[in-house]
Amino acid sequence: MAKTLKALEAPTVLKPTRKLLEVSLEELGEECAHVLHLMARLRHLPEGDERDDLEGELFAALVHLKIETNYSLKEWDKLTDSLPDD
Repeated sequence: MAKTLKALEAPTVLKPTRKLLEVSLEELGEECAHVLHLMARLRHLPEGDERDDLEGELFAALVHLKIETNYSLKEWDKLTDSLPDD
């Protein structure tokens, strides 16, 4: 929640934008970083229980990344649909 509030106070990614879109993009970035971190750790782990656990965590993070991406795209569509036609 603190990160969400921080995202609302930071400069925006898109102009014009919406709060929900900015929060969604922030969460998307965090999840991307998490996936990259897990991938880096997996590259150096031998076979075993720890690797199995991290592979499961990577799968869950990728599913979450997909959900966050879809939500961001929906919010972006709402934003562009609300803009006047120029």
